[in-house]
Amino acid sequence: KGFLLKDILDYCKAPAVSESPSAATHEVSLEGAMPLAPVKHVHFQGADTDAAGHFSVSVPYAMALADDRQAIVAYEMNNAPIPRDHGYPLRAIVPGTVGVRNCKWLNKVSVVEGKEAQTVWQQNDYKNFPSYTEKPDPSLPSVYAMPVQSAITEAKYATKAAVPGEGGDSKEVIEVQGYAYTGSGSGIQRVEVSVDGGASFSQTALLYKGNHSKEVRPAAESVGAPTGMTNVSSDASFSPESGRGKDWTWSLFSASLDVSKSKCKPTEVNASKQNGELKTSTGGGSCCWSVCSRAVANDNAAQPQYGSYNFRGLLYNGYSCKEVCTQ
Repeated sequence: KGFLLKDILDYCKAPAVSESPSAATHEVSLEGAMPLAPVKHVHFQGADTDAAGHFSVSVPYAMALADDRQAIVAYEMNNAPIPRDHGYPLRAIVPGTVGVRNCKWLNKVSVVEGKEAQTVWQQNDYKNFPSYTEKPDPSLPSVYAMPVQSAITEAKYATKAAVPGEGGDSKEVIEVQGYAYTGSGSGIQRVEVSVDGGASFSQTALLYKGNHSKEVRPAAESVGAPTGMTNVSSDASFSPESGRGKDWTWSLFSASLDVSKSKCKPTEVNASKQNGELKTSTGGGSCCWSVCSRAVANDNAAQPQYGSYNFRGLLYNGYSCKEVCTQ
């Protein structure tokens, strides 16, 4: 939970976006109103420092104040004060943006005309690097959103006995759990699962989000904020009727895969040296499947088998796969 960033800037009399080419800066110390100036980017500064100075990043003004994002300055996480590792006492949350843009230990917000944050975290470390680039390039566009992706967090082999009175045989199953996400705001349409390393997908997992209902109440009831400022939770649900996505949360998924008749790969369990060379043979009854997940978003963006290469390893979103064996 937190205060809408839009309300904070309105309270501090931050101006609307201007087309003026000036490089004026409007700083908001959260302690009162400041002089007016043209703005285009919202800069967030954290209390943490290193040799390069204060941590500082920025997002486009229109992104930070978009009604469908509801960016907030958060003070609670899971109905408790934000833990220190997550940014206590305040953290900027701009839904749909990558984690680095959601500044922890927030102590200053600035709105600046025509200029991103000039820090290493904005200009060097988190850029959309092409595959042929081998070093940071400030001229490249900054990373703001994550591509569609999924990750298997648990995959286990089990046997299920036949249900009495229903006939049939016992089954071999693989129980899969994980999460899926897209930074586009469109939300996850489905997660497909495979037991042959992604060569084929034959089942769609069950998707669920738990309770993500939005809570809105006057902020003054909780931390004594100025009257009229709104306290909101940062999540929102995909709304097909709106014609645009605003689903900024991950989806959890689960699947029970019947592998009774699926081919599996015998494990190499026996090893010995012959003429100085290591020889392996199969045996022991153990058999393995390569279980993979592939997410598809509501805008039909699909997770690829392999993500695009870049020297920093950013934004990788290839299939998530785990080997699951009978023993």
